[in-house]
Amino acid sequence: MMRFSYVLPDPAGYPSSSFEADVASVKQAGYEAVELQIADPLAFDRKGVVRVLKRYELPLCGFQTGASYGTHGNCLCTANAAVRRRTTELLKRFADLAAELKAVMVVGSLQGRLKDEPDRDAGAARIAEALREAGTQATRAGAVIAFEPVNETARTTGWSTSVLPTAPPRPVTRLKTPLGRPASCSAWASR
Repeated sequence: MMRFSYVLPDPAGYPSSSFEADVASVKQAGYEAVELQIADPLAFDRKGVVRVLKRYELPLCGFQTGASYGTHGNCLCTANAAVRRRTTELLKRFADLAAELKAVMVVGSLQGRLKDEPDRDAGAARIAEALREAGTQATRAGAVIAFEPVNETARTTGWSTSVLPTAPPRPVTRLKTPLGRPASCSAWASR
């Protein structure tokens, strides 16, 4: 049975009670879970968000990590080693958050765009290395990473077809959207 969730913006960007009002609307509309966009796990009010979601009996099924691409300039494919290191460390913090909240961590926009690295092979290698490192952390923490093939949907990058780690650890699954079969992340959680 297909279940539906609704994606809400980063709760850190909401004025005081607006987040709870949006969660109430999601519940009233009949959605069964919430997915959040989170820019930084360190600025994420875990207790407050969990309290609101429990009040409305909506689980957090996952969260998107790409908000920090636009807000903080984080990027995995860039030639700038300092930005890549910062972004890889961010992914590792996201992996810990995913394990703590038992939610799937979605990596899409953080891959970057062709303007960040026009050399597709170099960009793909950098993304793969970062995912191997984040994947190791996710495996230790018991988290699942869903790799969103943004180039197949928005035509923004060129990395998704060859970037997934080929050797253990493999807590990464590739989402197929919108024409492919949706990925089942629950199968990866048990590996």
